[in-house]
Formats: sequence, structure tokens, C-alpha cells
Amino acid sequence: MADIPGLVIGVLLLAAVLDFLLGDPWGWPHPVQGMGTVIQGYSQVALGRIKSPWGQRLAGIGLGLGLIGGTGLLSWGLLRQLGGYPWLALPVQTVLLASCFAGRSLRDAAKDVLGPLEAGDLPGARQRLSLYVGRDTADLDRPEVLRAVLETVSENATDGVLAPLFFALVGAILGVGPVPLALAYKAASTLDSMVGYRELP
Repeated sequence: MADIPGLVIGVLLLAAVLDFLLGDPWGWPHPVQGMGTVIQGYSQVALGRIKSPWGQRLAGIGLGLGLIGGTGLLSWGLLRQLGGYPWLALPVQTVLLASCFAGRSLRDAAKDVLGPLEAGDLPGARQRLSLYVGRDTADLDRPEVLRAVLETVSENATDGVLAPLFFALVGAILGVGPVPLALAYKAASTLDSMVGYRELP
């Protein structure tokens, strides 16, 4: 279906609109949750059974290649099966692609911090900011809170908006459709956030 430019553009626009209107509602199923479950289960099994450093490295390579490639192939296969049912394929593509974007979530996070700040509640703004950044926010003044909001939105806009859009466009150009490569990127991003951190004894 990716060989129909109008349909590809329609899916991209509809996904952007869906993300703008709904974002990622709490409690709704999300592909990243499934990816996280696979990563966690695989990691527990691998770390429990494989003790050698090289073995763990190879297991990590297998996890990376398997999750990224598997996510892309599974989504491609699903959409290929739905190719004969445009009335179903379009909404499925739209929802899957919208799940790759985080524009609404970033906007909501910024408003969550800026609301108390604009109301003069600096302690409240610090507390809300601490939910989104890793730094200590207890002693930040107003300009520092504003800078932290700008920094976190800018950093996460790349991961949550620009990169998925880029891979969706690459997938459309290559003829596999906008969804498989965008979801494969989200798999890589999820791996980056969950795997490879040293754990202190």
C-alpha cells in the first residue's frame, strides 16, 4: 500500500492528527509496552542462564536484532495481510503510526510544569518538573525551571517526533510503508532506554 502516495500522505496526516488529539491515554495498550515486556522477560532469562560476559554480549546483540527486526517484520506482515481490506488497514496503520509519535505527551508535560509556574507556584512547578527530568529540581529558580522544560522538550522531540517521522518517510520511500520502520525505530529507542545500564551491586 505504500506505493500509493496519497494513501501514505493520508496515513501520516491522520496519525499526526490522532497524536495531537489523543496522545497516549493512560491505560490504553501501546506497542512500547509490549516491547518493554519482551525486553524485560528476555533480559531476566538471559542474565539468569548466561553468566559469561561474552555470552551476555551475544545475548544482547540477539535481543537488539531480534526486537528491532521482529517488530518491523511483524508490523509489515500484519499490514500486508490487511492489504485487501482498506477499510481496516487504514485505521490500523494510523493508530500504529500515531503510537510512534509523542507530540501530545511532550506538550502535556510542558503544560504540566508551566501551569504552576505561571500561577506563581514555584515549589509546585519544581515538583512537577521532577517527574520528567533526572536532575534534582529542589533548588531551581524560575529561569532554571523554564530552561529545564525547554531542554527536555527539545531533547525528547527528536526521539518522539522527528525520528519516527523520518523513519516513516524512509519506509514510505522504500515501499515498505511508513509503519514498519517507524515501529522498528521505537523498538531501538525502547532498547536504548532499558538495556545496557550498569547495575551497582
